[in-house]
Amino acid sequence: MYIVVVYGRSQLKFLLFFLCKNLKSMKTICNLSLLTIMADKIKKGAFVRAVREKLENSLEAKASDARFPSYIFESKGEVVDLKEDYALVKFYVPTPNVWFRTDQLELAE
Repeated sequence: MYIVVVYGRSQLKFLLFFLCKNLKSMKTICNLSLLTIMADKIKKGAFVRAVREKLENSLEAKASDARFPSYIFESKGEVVDLKEDYALVKFYVPTPNVWFRTDQLELAE
């Protein structure tokens, strides 16, 4: 039995790729898992909002002021740029754009 800790989507994709390549019998399961990851991926132009529970307990919150403005949780922001596991989000209030880890964001309706 193995215990695997995965910190981001790119590492999870690599892990699934490795498992699929080395364990032929799990190929169908791995392909379905990769499709699931790709389907819910946040893309440029998507409207998102921050997830309070994930953001408040994060390393980023501990490294800076933990009092987050309410608009990042309540209003929609647009993904302007993506770099690995981070998304640059533009909120429609007079503030600078903010980088979030993609696991701290959810798609907004």
